[in-house]
Amino acid sequence: MAEDYTADHWWWRPGWKQGKSFYTWHITFDDDSPAGQLAQVFAPTLSQISTMDPVAREGLHITIQGIGFTDQVTTADIRRISEAAENYLSRREPFDALIGPPRVDRETIGMPIANPECFIDIRDDLQRAIADVWGSDQVPERGDRFHPHLSLAYSTGVASIPDLRDLLTRNELDDIQVSQAVTAVSLIALNRDNHRYGWREITKIPVDAVIPAHDMAEHCAGITETYQPGKVINLNRCQPLSTHASMSRPPPEVCTAPREVSESDRTAQNPSLPNCFGSRCQSFATFTCKFR
Repeated sequence: MAEDYTADHWWWRPGWKQGKSFYTWHITFDDDSPAGQLAQVFAPTLSQISTMDPVAREGLHITIQGIGFTDQVTTADIRRISEAAENYLSRREPFDALIGPPRVDRETIGMPIANPECFIDIRDDLQRAIADVWGSDQVPERGDRFHPHLSLAYSTGVASIPDLRDLLTRNELDDIQVSQAVTAVSLIALNRDNHRYGWREITKIPVDAVIPAHDMAEHCAGITETYQPGKVINLNRCQPLSTHASMSRPPPEVCTAPREVSESDRTAQNPSLPNCFGSRCQSFATFTCKFR
C-alpha cells in the first residue's frame, strides 16, 4: 500500500523553483533550547536511515503562516504587516509548547505539537495582520488545515513507515516529549534549494503581553505613587516563563519598591535579565524584578 511508504519531500510545490524565496512566519530555536537539543538526541538513529535528511539544529522550526514569494511582495507591505503583527502579538503571553512524541508520515519524521491552541491563536493574529494590509479575502492559507509540528528529518525516497516506527521504538525514541518556551515569532525569507530549508531573518517579534501600570498597582506595594496611568510594564521581564506564563498579572512578591536602577545595577542584580528595548521597557528605570 502506498500509504505505508515514504515519498520524496523535496518535490517543487506550485510557484517554487531553484533560487526562489518565500516570506513566512516561523518559530525558531536556539541551539541549546529543549527543541534544539532534539537534533542531537535523534542524530544517531536518523543517521541509520539512508532515505532521510536530518534537520540540523539551526534548521529546526515550526511553520506558522505564509505570506508570499519575496519577488511578489513589496518591502513596504512586509513592513506594514510586521507592524500590525507586533500590535497583535503584544497582547499575547509567552507559553510552553509540548512537542512530541515523534511521528512518521509520508514525507517526514517529526514531532507534532500536543497543545496546539496557542499556535492557532498566533496564526490567527498573523492572519489578521495580513488582512489589515491586504484585506481579509487576500490572506494566504486561510481555511487550510493547520497542524503545527517540528520536523526532524525529511524523506528523500521510499522506505517502510512501519519499519521506521519500529526503529524509533527500538532506540527508545518513540515516547520522547519536550516542553519548549515560545517567546517570539520570526518573519523569515525561506529558501529550499539543495534539499534543505535555509532562511534570512527579517524580524523577530516578541510574544510579549503588557498591562497598564495602574492595573498592576494592586499587586505591587509602593508602586502606585511612581507609575502613572498609561505607562506599561512588561510582565516577561519580571519572572521566568514557567512561573507566570498563565498569569494575566504577576503575584505580589514579584515587584519591589520603586527606585532608580542603572544599567550596570540591573546587570549585576541578574545577568539573565533581558536587555531593555522599545516602548515596552519605558518603566524599567523605576522598578526591579525578583527572580524566584
